[in-house]
Amino acid sequence: EVLTSRDLDALADSFISTSEGATRYSQFLRFKADSLTSGKVVYAENENDEVDDYLYFKANTDIFEYEVQFEQGFVSEVNNNHLEDLEGKNLEIFGRKYTVIAATKSGDTVELRLLSGSLTDTIEEGESKTYTVNGKAYRIELLAFDDQQQRARFKINDREFDTMKKGDTALVDEILFGLSETFRNEAGDGPDLARFSLGAEYIILSDNAADNTFSQGVKINGRSISPATVKIKGQSIGGSYKISSIKYRLKADAVRGGDIYVPAGHSLREYLDNELGIIGDWDIVYKGLGRKSKG
Repeated sequence: EVLTSRDLDALADSFISTSEGATRYSQFLRFKADSLTSGKVVYAENENDEVDDYLYFKANTDIFEYEVQFEQGFVSEVNNNHLEDLEGKNLEIFGRKYTVIAATKSGDTVELRLLSGSLTDTIEEGESKTYTVNGKAYRIELLAFDDQQQRARFKINDREFDTMKKGDTALVDEILFGLSETFRNEAGDGPDLARFSLGAEYIILSDNAADNTFSQGVKINGRSISPATVKIKGQSIGGSYKISSIKYRLKADAVRGGDIYVPAGHSLREYLDNELGIIGDWDIVYKGLGRKSKG
């Protein structure tokens, strides 16, 4: 019914700290929970009229629930609707590192923007650096930094981009470039800085953190993932805000619509309409039925 760090290394507990304090966080993968029944193995006829044994998920029902719990709370001061102490922090989600490049609170709605980066670095105004990702070189130059607006303008290889603020992303040759933090040198005795990430996955999670329901507030790489839902639990504490947990669910949505039938030797991602809905580095593989020998 539930997998934890005792079952999978990718669900390992970890610690994260902000200027408001440190917290331990734990990860859980559930296949049975409130209103969640997940899949089962069946001997049936699939959508192609083929009779066999399959790992089966009924259309529009939840496949799994992933949860990250913050024991002492993921806490930040609230400044101009930004949870600034969360921004720039790294979270391990199912074996993949994500950087919180923006965190906001508007009323009871909390929005988190996460970027999984192949690399993260800091660059000075006027400086250029070259990086290699997936065998391709990327020359990144911080052309200008606006002290007042806290915005930065970059040139990547031969392309100049519009001015970016913290949390903005841009697509560069099929990988994502994200501005995760800016550092203004208020003393004026050194250059301004910007922290960025180059990565493959950009996730936006948005929910009314005051209620107890899941909402369709999930975008991945700019695309709304309608089968995915999220529930963020949080509360205000004085001038700060504490996130206590994030839950994520994905409903069954086959490539051709309808129910999902995964044959032996294949994985769930192959049969999803949008495999990005499985966040992190994992999959569900059906290896078929086994038979125990007697004696």
